Amino acid sequence: MLATEACEGYLPSWLGTGPGVSLTDADKSWSRAENYGHDIIEDINNYVSGWTDWNLALDTTGGPNWVKNMMDAPILVDEMNGAEFYNQPMFYIMDHFSKFAPPGSRRIEFPKTKTLSNFHRTAFVTPDNWVVVHFMNRDDSAVTVSVKQTDSKTFTLSLPAHSMQTVILPASDATKIL
Repeated sequence: MLATEACEGYLPSWLGTGPGVSLTDADKSWSRAENYGHDIIEDINNYVSGWTDWNLALDTTGGPNWVKNMMDAPILVDEMNGAEFYNQPMFYIMDHFSKFAPPGSRRIEFPKTKTLSNFHRTAFVTPDNWVVVHFMNRDDSAVTVSVKQTDSKTFTLSLPAHSMQTVILPASDATKIL
């Protein structure tokens, strides 16, 4: 199953981050990137095998689009100023997943914490036998987490407020592939 209908910038301000492109509003751009990260993690944790935005690149007005509901995109193309393009924060969130969990990676078991509602995580084992763990903290405060691996080793990580981090570890024979 593929998640293919994701997008940001389609809801009115009272429901989301507001309509249209967020090229000049850094807070809105990063908020939308967090929404992407959360969506990707939750979809992956619920058994999708791939994820993409239906608009990877749009112009600086959020189009073209057949419905004329202008949206935001990971890449904005400014054809009026010499065909420049801008990688938005959403681009870098998508990059986190595609760079560290390459094709052939398989999701592994990683129980969810019940006490941190704005903390999200997912994990994979790569074809080269590395464990890749993506952490996202959407909270206004830093979060420190300790993770016990299947080989009983433990690591602790502090995630700043509104951040995403990826940890890469060698896989063990006890790694449980889902």
